[in-house]
Amino acid sequence: MPRLRGLLGTLVQDGQPFNDAQIERVLPKIGLRHLLINGRKLLREGGRQSLVLLAIEDVTDRRRAVESSRQLAAIVDSTSDAIISIDAEGLINSWNAGAGKIFGFSAPEMIGKALAAMRDPAQVGKLPDCLAQFRDGASTLHYEMSRLRADGTPVWVSVTESPLRDHSGALLGASSIARDITNRRLAERHRDILVGELNHRVKNSLAIVQAIASQTLRGDVSLPDARSAFGARLRAMSRAHDLLVDANWTGSDLASVIHATIEPHQGEPSRFTVAGPYVALTPQIAVTFSLALHELSTNAAKYGALSVPEGRVDIAWTINGAADAPQLCWQWAETGGPPAKAPNRVGFGTGLIEKVLPMELFGKVRVSYLESGVVCVLDSPVPDVGPE
Repeated sequence: MPRLRGLLGTLVQDGQPFNDAQIERVLPKIGLRHLLINGRKLLREGGRQSLVLLAIEDVTDRRRAVESSRQLAAIVDSTSDAIISIDAEGLINSWNAGAGKIFGFSAPEMIGKALAAMRDPAQVGKLPDCLAQFRDGASTLHYEMSRLRADGTPVWVSVTESPLRDHSGALLGASSIARDITNRRLAERHRDILVGELNHRVKNSLAIVQAIASQTLRGDVSLPDARSAFGARLRAMSRAHDLLVDANWTGSDLASVIHATIEPHQGEPSRFTVAGPYVALTPQIAVTFSLALHELSTNAAKYGALSVPEGRVDIAWTINGAADAPQLCWQWAETGGPPAKAPNRVGFGTGLIEKVLPMELFGKVRVSYLESGVVCVLDSPVPDVGPE
C-alpha cells in the first residue's frame, strides 16, 4: 500500500499525524475491505524514543450502506412511479418527484397530510386499510384505485404497499409505490364499450337477417326466386355495413347510403339523379334506409322505370322547418316506365318501406302508384345522431 507507507514515513520523520486516511486492501479470506486509519507519533519521556500509534477501523459495511442509500435515493428521485411513505397515523412522511408528476402536488404541499384525503369520492368499492392489515401481520398489499390530482381530475394507479417496521417488529408506517395506469383503464373501458356495442349490433344484424329470411321464404315464392331475393337483400345490407365500417361505425350520411345502394342499378349513362343536402344517419337508420332503397330499386328494375331503357329515377331531399326542429322531406320518383300498380299483398319490401322505415325515423311514408311510376315520399325529423 504505497499511500500508507508514505503517510507512515512522514509521520515517523516529521511527526506529522494523519486522520481518517481511507485505504483499500484485500484481506485473506475476507476480500476487498475499506479501512479508515488514524496515525499519531508519541515521544517518550526524554524525547529519545517515539511510539507510533495507529487506529484502524473497518468501514466497509458502513461505506456500502452509504453507497446503497445513495443509489436508492437516485432511484426514488428518477423513477416515474410515485413512491410515498406514511407514518403509523397515516400521515405522509416522504413524497418523491414521481408522485408530483402523477398527482400534481409538490412535496411541501403533501408532507404531513393524510394520504387518504386523496381518494376519489367516486371510487367504487371499499379500499383496504393497509395500516390495520399490517398490524394484523400482512406483508404486502396490491390493489388498483383512483385518486384525485391537484386539478381535481381522477387518475387510476396500481398500488403496492409494504409495512415499515423497526428492529423489534413494531409498525412504524408503510411505503406505497403507485404506477399510473389511467391509459390502460381507459383502454379497457373503451374495449368493454366496443364489445357491448358489437354484441348489440350483432344481435340487431341477426334480427334483420332473420326477418329478411322469414319474409323472403314466406308464401308461394319458388326456391330459386327466394334464394336470389335473399342473396340480393343480404348484399344490400352488406353494402350498408361497409359504409359503417369505413366510418368506424359512427354512422354514415344519406347521400353515401343512396349511392352505395343504387350502384348495381346505375347503368351507363346513369339512370338516377341524386340531389340533397348533407344528412347524417345513425348506424341503425343507415342499414334500414339501405334495405328500403334496395327494395325500391329492385321493384323498379323488375316492374318500373328501370325495366325499360328510357326510364329514370329522381331521388331528392330537402331540409325545412325551424332550426331547432328541422324536418327532412325525401322523395323517390320514377318516370318513363310503365304505369305503376299497387301490389296485391304486403310483402317484405312494402312492409319495410311503409312501416319499418317511418318507425325508425319517427316520420311518415306515402307510396303512390301513378301512371308515370312509383313515387315514395318520406317526411320525418332530421335524424338525431348526437354530438360529433
